[in-house]
Amino acid sequence: MERKRDSKKLKPVKKQKRSSRKSISRMQKKASKKNNKFAGMRNVRKDIKIDHASFVEGYKLSVTFNTGEIKIVDFGNFITENKFPFLTKYKEQKYFKNFKIEEGNIVWGKDWDLIFPIKQIYNGRILL
Repeated sequence: MERKRDSKKLKPVKKQKRSSRKSISRMQKKASKKNNKFAGMRNVRKDIKIDHASFVEGYKLSVTFNTGEIKIVDFGNFITENKFPFLTKYKEQKYFKNFKIEEGNIVWGKDWDLIFPIKQIYNGRILL
């Protein structure tokens, strides 16, 4: 037992059992995953880039990565529910379809009005 000095008296302090400490840390991890919007996203190598993208339908794009993987990514949730007034034009299909690949990422607009982290695109989860 350890002793703790508290207002001129020494009181014994019990150590937590090792198993209870582990269960507490497990509960904390579970709670942080529930509250973390990035939970469940796989780590993505920093050298992954987008080689090609093509319009599929709605707000979905077929994205080809430099690893050879092809994924269908749905941007619909972000496009339809974003609160930024300067991005509302991308709700129209003619503007959404007008994207380009620059520096290994998909960008919209002359000054990169709309761009997403590669990690989100690779995992197929575009976050608000």
